[in-house]
Amino acid sequence: MNVLIGIFELATGHARGFARFGATVRDFVVSVAVLIAVPAFGSLLLAARYGMATGLTLLLLVACALLAPPVLSHLFARAWGKEALWLRFAIAFNWSRLGITTLYAVLLSVTAILMQAGLPNETMGTLLQLAMLAYTLWFDWFLIRHGLQVTRGRAALAVLGVNAGTLLLVAVPMFFSAPLP
Repeated sequence: MNVLIGIFELATGHARGFARFGATVRDFVVSVAVLIAVPAFGSLLLAARYGMATGLTLLLLVACALLAPPVLSHLFARAWGKEALWLRFAIAFNWSRLGITTLYAVLLSVTAILMQAGLPNETMGTLLQLAMLAYTLWFDWFLIRHGLQVTRGRAALAVLGVNAGTLLLVAVPMFFSAPLP
């Protein structure tokens, strides 16, 4: 329950939420396991339908996308002398993806209702994506700023570096692989 409260506190801009997360290697492993559980199940379903190679490829891409931010943020934390704060930050960051997913689901439902009410589909879809992008960037910035206790500028730099690095780590291999179904 503490983790859920911590996610809510962080998602609403309250740095005290960090105190609700542990800071052990076991806590990190649990946060990664929870983070990858749903994609792992989805890749099993894809493997059953499209073959093991497709399921494993998707699982590896998702694992890379989910593990890259903690790895890349560790590089920033180390460079800035904040390595002692990194483990709790990484655990909170991993768990916070549940908050982002929940918010996205809520906004997707609201958007669907508004589209059913007659608002333009394309406009509503674009607004939803922009809202989620803005919130996710702010939330990542907030987590880095307060979790690693760095300046606003360093937090912005880390958000750009982590997101660009993750994109490269996921997108570049996709150019050299067979397309997924």
